[in-house]
Amino acid sequence: MNKKVPKRITITLLFLILIIGLSFNIRVAKANPRTIHVNASNVQGPWDGSPEHPFQNITSGLAHALAGDTVYVNNGTYYEHLIIDKPVSLIAENEFGTIIDGNELGTAIKVAASNATVTGFTIRNVGFWHSTLSGIDIENVNNTNISHNTIEVSHKGIYLASSCNSILTDNDISKTIEAISVINSNNTIFSGNKLSDNQFAMVLSNANNNTIFHNNFMNNANFISSINSTNLWDNGVEGNYWSNYTGKDEDQDGIGDSPHVINAINQDNYPLMGTLTDFAIAYENETQHIIIICNSTVSAFDFNATFRMLSFNATTNGGAAGFSRITIPQVLSAAPYIVLINDEQVNATLLPASNATHAFIYLAYNHTSQEVKVISKLIYELATRYNALLEDFNNINSKYYQLLATYGLLNQTYWQTLENYTRLQANFTTLNLTYEQLQANFLQLQNSYNSVQTTLNSLNSTYNRLASESAGTRTTLWIVSAVAIAISIITPSMTISYRRKFKDQKKLAEKYRAELERISLQHTARDLFEADVRRRRAKIEEFQTKYGIEIRPRDTLEDVMKNLELKKKTED
Repeated sequence: MNKKVPKRITITLLFLILIIGLSFNIRVAKANPRTIHVNASNVQGPWDGSPEHPFQNITSGLAHALAGDTVYVNNGTYYEHLIIDKPVSLIAENEFGTIIDGNELGTAIKVAASNATVTGFTIRNVGFWHSTLSGIDIENVNNTNISHNTIEVSHKGIYLASSCNSILTDNDISKTIEAISVINSNNTIFSGNKLSDNQFAMVLSNANNNTIFHNNFMNNANFISSINSTNLWDNGVEGNYWSNYTGKDEDQDGIGDSPHVINAINQDNYPLMGTLTDFAIAYENETQHIIIICNSTVSAFDFNATFRMLSFNATTNGGAAGFSRITIPQVLSAAPYIVLINDEQVNATLLPASNATHAFIYLAYNHTSQEVKVISKLIYELATRYNALLEDFNNINSKYYQLLATYGLLNQTYWQTLENYTRLQANFTTLNLTYEQLQANFLQLQNSYNSVQTTLNSLNSTYNRLASESAGTRTTLWIVSAVAIAISIITPSMTISYRRKFKDQKKLAEKYRAELERISLQHTARDLFEADVRRRRAKIEEFQTKYGIEIRPRDTLEDVMKNLELKKKTED
């Protein structure tokens, strides 16, 4: 039997199913954190909190902020009294340039929400006319972060009441009745604060289990008022600096040898012998802290990330001996260290408190002003080698440029030499052409010489033939003359024959002379004639001996020539 389900029940069931389904899929949308900008110089507007159109006052910025937002306040003086009632961050552009002035009318900033942050302001002129007036008032909230603020001229600098688990660091509070007042507040960290020239540095009432270390308590009329409060005044290694501490540091580690007693149940077990300065270093997306405890004035701090070297100037007052206790994160610069004072290496002590994460070193000095440098020994040795290599490189570079200059001169000389060579090459080509012409002329003269030599050889042959004939004729003549002298002319026929031969000899001599003169070879003929005379002399001497007749022949060709000329003249 089918039963029909009423339509109203069906619709009701479907609606319930839909509601249940939606309940499992509902998600709360969370907006991304924003940055809201404030700038007192934007007087004309518009104002929307953007960088281009910032709100003119901080109150407007806070009013438009949502949980998790940041209100960024540019430099300027803001006469306001603020209430932070939501978990936001109130951040100033610059601690000394972003000023909140209470105009002596009341508390400057009241924090009324947990998880709020106030950083980087100068807060002043809150007023003294009521004990509740504070630079920053924090009540009934937790997890508040108050840091890097300068507060002055107020009844209370920071008032912390019924609030726990907060952090108050690196605040500079002066000229107040109570620099920091802590009432019914626990588990809060107070570190890096400078509390000076106040009536009370800290007032604690029913405040317990707070950690107070690395603070500078300086020149306060009263340092600590602690009622029903037990707190930690050091971190187990280092405590605070107290300008009224009278203990000594015999072991020279920058920590007092005896505790600084606050009251019967509170004491600083590791009081600092000098003021503490904390330098935050951004390194590999983290913030590291180099802490210097020093009885000198520290200035010009620098950390060179390339050489892992920290440096600072330390100036002592009145010529007193100075010291520095330096805490270095080993991730920044690893022990052991080389310490330089005014660029001279000095002895420094690596303290027993050093561990795997932090190194503690102690150094002393007597100069009134000095530059301190601390560098890892390994890096220092590498840097020393680097400097030596750099010096060698500079020397080599200097020599290189000297050689380069020399090369430039040599190159200039080379081009001059090349130019001279080119010019000489041209001269050589010209001389070579001249040489070839002279060679051609020489060959021509050689041919002429050969022709003359041929002619000379022919003449020599003729001369030799004639000389041979002349030798026979002269011999005969000398014999005939000798016979003629001996027997007074034997026969007329012999006389006629002699004269004929003499004429022939004369003709041959004249022809020979003419030929020699024509070819300018008299000296050759002369030498031949004299040789011929020498050959015949032996026969003449033999003839003279045989017949007893003296014959005087002509010794030289010139004598023959002269004799022939005389005879010719006589005949003529």
